[in-house]
Amino acid sequence: MTAILTLALGIGANTAIFSAVNALLLRPYPFPKLDRLMLLREADPNHPGEDRAAPADYVDIRTQGRAFSDIAAFRFGDFNLGNESGTGVVEGYLVTTNLFQMIGARPLLGRSLSSDDDEEEGRNLVAVISSHNTWRERFASDPSVVGKRVRLNGRNTNIVGVMPAGFHYPLGAEIWMPLTFTLVDRADRLSRNLSLLASLKDGVSRKQAEAELQAFSNQFQRQYPTTNIHRTATLLPLREEQYVYTAPMFLMLQAAAGFVLLLACANLLNLLLAQAVGRRREIAVRSALGADRLRLARLFTGETMLLTLLAVSFAVSISFISVTAIRNGMPSGMTKWIAGWSDIHLDARVALPRDWRWYSPWPLE
Repeated sequence: MTAILTLALGIGANTAIFSAVNALLLRPYPFPKLDRLMLLREADPNHPGEDRAAPADYVDIRTQGRAFSDIAAFRFGDFNLGNESGTGVVEGYLVTTNLFQMIGARPLLGRSLSSDDDEEEGRNLVAVISSHNTWRERFASDPSVVGKRVRLNGRNTNIVGVMPAGFHYPLGAEIWMPLTFTLVDRADRLSRNLSLLASLKDGVSRKQAEAELQAFSNQFQRQYPTTNIHRTATLLPLREEQYVYTAPMFLMLQAAAGFVLLLACANLLNLLLAQAVGRRREIAVRSALGADRLRLARLFTGETMLLTLLAVSFAVSISFISVTAIRNGMPSGMTKWIAGWSDIHLDARVALPRDWRWYSPWPLE
């Protein structure tokens, strides 16, 4: 039993931590072409820490660029939402209507934003809401909410769709409204208030795209020295958006869990060696009765396999409990700001080797 618990604790801890690493670092977003999605940022040494883009720069790069299949823009904001249940502030984003199609996001109810939703004078605004909080808490999970009119920032707004639970992109979003550009916006290079998400064209590498952006930066610096003289466009893979926060902690935990597993294996080896020494008389008797080395090897292999299966069974239970504790250990109001946190689960692809053809491709919960 000591050997079983030792191995189970080592495997369970390692699997639980790697499940978190898998969700937060390897697959933080469930988007189909995650490797092709890049955050397009404009850096300026005179404004460290500020990497958002100006509307005019965004329009020029999107219309003239050749390295990207599309570029979406979004801007964070607080929205005053009013309906029959009352009025309250909801965190959300103004987004260009191509964002949902770019990332392959599908609504739970209704539809997402489309190019037809661009605001026109005298026309009602439209919005898409999140199912996890806004739809459940403000609309009591009413399936007929699509098509209803609410007051959003004092204006009539039609709800056209509901996104699935756990979908919060851009991070923290509970509501999405169309972002449109006036003629003044299209000429604005001073207000750096847009976050940009770009999708690389097939066959275009990040290095090639960055070379094109450098050419744009040089062009803008020459044409608009007053606003763009020190401004440089760069790319960051969307997968790495929060590495600066999540990578140090969870990679350290993964290293610690791996060390625990090594200690567990070393301890198990010592236990097995001690057991083998204590069974020398049994082995001698079996040999005297005619058991050859192959038969003895089969006996010990069978015992070891049984020990391993029992340890794995305990390890799965330990991992399941640990992963659930990690995922539920933080309130939902905070986890929506951490990419991949709501997707932390015990995944069979983490718990079992990939070459085991019989494993289930679905999460174990």
